[in-house]
Amino acid sequence: MNDAGLATATYWAPLLETIADIAFAIVIVALAVELVAGRIAKRFEREIDAARELKIAELNNETSQLRALAGPREIYLESFRKEMEDKPKAHIQIWYLESEDARWYVNRLYAALSISGWEVDMPVPIPPLPDSVDSRLREMSLRISKASMAGGQPFGTTLVGGNPDDEPTKALRDALRKTSTEQLLYGSSGSQFMPVPKGTVRIVVGEKTGPMAPASVPPR
Repeated sequence: MNDAGLATATYWAPLLETIADIAFAIVIVALAVELVAGRIAKRFEREIDAARELKIAELNNETSQLRALAGPREIYLESFRKEMEDKPKAHIQIWYLESEDARWYVNRLYAALSISGWEVDMPVPIPPLPDSVDSRLREMSLRISKASMAGGQPFGTTLVGGNPDDEPTKALRDALRKTSTEQLLYGSSGSQFMPVPKGTVRIVVGEKTGPMAPASVPPR
C-alpha cells in the first residue's frame, strides 16, 4: 500500500468503526424500544379486552331485561319450590287485573304455591267494590286502578295484608324476588274498602311492569 492508500485507510478506519458502533447502539435502542412498547401495548390490550368483556356483560344483562319486558311475566317453579322448602306458610288469595299476561302469570304463581304446599285460593279477577261502599267513593274508584282499590300497586305484584316481619310473608317475598321476573312490592296497609282476612296474604297482580321500572331477571 502506497502512502496515499495508507492515508485513506487511516482516515476511514476509525470513522467506519464509529459509524458501526453508532449503528449497533441504534439497533440496541430500537430493540429496547420495541420490547418496552410491546409490553405497554399488551397492557393496553388487556385493559381493552377487559373493558370489552364488561360492555358485553352489560349488553347481555340489558338484553335479558328487555326480553323479560317483551315476554310474559314468569316464575320459575322448581326454583320457587326449593326456596320455600321448610318455610312457614299462610293462606293466600290471588287477585289480578284482567289481561292475557296477568292470567298467564297468576296461573304460574298458583302452580308454584300449590306445589310448595301453601293453601292458596284459585286466582280471580279483582272484584268490584262491595255494595256497602259509599256511592261517592265508588265513583272516585272509577278513576283509580282496581289494583289500588284492592290494596295493591297499579304496576307489578303487591303483597297485601299480614305483617311484613311475619315469617310466611318474609319467606314468600324473598322467594318471589329470587325466582320471578315480576317486580314485587309490599303494601302493608291493605285496603279499607277490601280488607284482607286475618291470617291471609293477598297477592295483587297489577299491570305489567314497564321500561321505566324494569323488573330484575333472576337466574333459573
